[in-house]
Amino acid sequence: MISMQIENPMVTGAGLPSDPQQAIVVYNCDYCNGEIFEEDICVVYEDLIFCSSDHLGEHLVKHDLAEEITAHTETSH
Repeated sequence: MISMQIENPMVTGAGLPSDPQQAIVVYNCDYCNGEIFEEDICVVYEDLIFCSSDHLGEHLVKHDLAEEITAHTETSH
């Protein structure tokens, strides 16, 4: 029998700054203005910084740089 203990990082603090009050804000998302902290993964596109690829996509659609469509099967006649 294999025994594994998996702890939630929110409980153990693994991967989090030792003092969240001292977390360093490095950027703000150009879409939502949310804080991006040191060591966070973020997305850079044309000198803009986004906290997620979802926000990059929303930015592209909002500024007509991409189009959001509904996928469907086309039938031939």
